[in-house]
Amino acid sequence: YQQPLIWFPAESCLTPSVLKRFRIYSLTHLKIEKLLRTLDYFNQSPSLVLRQRSSLHNLYGVTDVAGVVLVVSLQLVGSLNDLTDNRVLYIILNSNDNGLVHLVADNLTCTGLSQISLFHNHSFRCHLVCLGSQNSLNSCNILANLFDSAIEAAGIVSEHGQLSVSSSGFVVDKNQSVFQIQGISTHNLAWYPEYVNVDTFRKLRDEFNINTIRLAMYTAEDGGYCVSDDTARQQMLACLTSGIEAAIQLDMYVIVDWHILSDSNPNLYKETALSFFERIASTYGDKPNILYEICNEPNGDTSWDEIKSYSVDVIDRIRMYAPQSIVIVGTPTWSQDVDIASSSPIERTNLLYSLHFYAATHKEDLQSKMQTALTNGLPVFVSEFGITEASGNGIVDTTSADTWMKLLNENGIGYIYWNLSNKDEACALL
Repeated sequence: YQQPLIWFPAESCLTPSVLKRFRIYSLTHLKIEKLLRTLDYFNQSPSLVLRQRSSLHNLYGVTDVAGVVLVVSLQLVGSLNDLTDNRVLYIILNSNDNGLVHLVADNLTCTGLSQISLFHNHSFRCHLVCLGSQNSLNSCNILANLFDSAIEAAGIVSEHGQLSVSSSGFVVDKNQSVFQIQGISTHNLAWYPEYVNVDTFRKLRDEFNINTIRLAMYTAEDGGYCVSDDTARQQMLACLTSGIEAAIQLDMYVIVDWHILSDSNPNLYKETALSFFERIASTYGDKPNILYEICNEPNGDTSWDEIKSYSVDVIDRIRMYAPQSIVIVGTPTWSQDVDIASSSPIERTNLLYSLHFYAATHKEDLQSKMQTALTNGLPVFVSEFGITEASGNGIVDTTSADTWMKLLNENGIGYIYWNLSNKDEACALL
């Protein structure tokens, strides 16, 4: 599925709400006809139902100009299963389009979201083509909103549902099919809140093909949740909530990341963590979108036993409100010692254990640790990685990154890239 394109005959038809959501092309009627002929549309889509010009006019009042274009609605096709990859649905709107608008709108709102989810399965592209009057423009906007909400309401999470960790160590979806988490992490929410919004997440989902957003709530750095006053905390919580709501709206998974870093030992702010995760889980515990990452990178001399002690209490607090949700647990030495964790895993279910790597620094030694953990049956998840040096700067090592990605894909291990920001460092996306 690609975001609908809306063609208008004149720039005067463009409204701010439409411009915000869609790429707009200004085409005259003749240009639309020429474009469709160039696509050789009829030959590309032999399975679609062709309505002749007279039938179109009788049924929907479509003008002669639009009558030369193949017009398809959900009812005219009969079943979206008739479509194969890369087929195109054209909805033609003009000054006499009321019948067609109601026909399509009724299908979206009544027969509805279960059928519309097939858009994803068939790489189905919908083009709303507006010909003519202001009435047609209004109808086009109405349908654009319907498609926008309907398709996003029947996307990734609607298809895959509540994720869990199988006994074999794989993340699986509601149908027990292996599901590979693929996502991008924000930087510190307090530092780069401007990238936490629906438009940014939608672009990452649609153009980078990710299914998950990780929201990094720093704990102890400048602006960190545990070292800030109540006003700053409320601002960070508002940003986090905005990010969660955006992911839910876009039908994506979202990881709430308690970003331990300079505080080293998660037990330092354990009571704050318990309160934080209770607040999030009690609000979103019924949402299959949410995963909980309870300690990003324990480091220094923090032992696995200390991490386990902390984790059991936080996991149990989360499970009071979100009994089905996956919890991600950090491992010692900046989430590298998954081999140590695999020798004494936490006695709870639905857990993933974090492995973090930066491709220019971490190579065979860390890959060996990962293999040991996998051999011991530990469910490993790369909740953060980069293709630079561990500092976030230095060289970009694509050769090492390719090796890592091959290993992750071969083992069905999910991963989250660091980071979504314009920070002056090599690993920043912007």
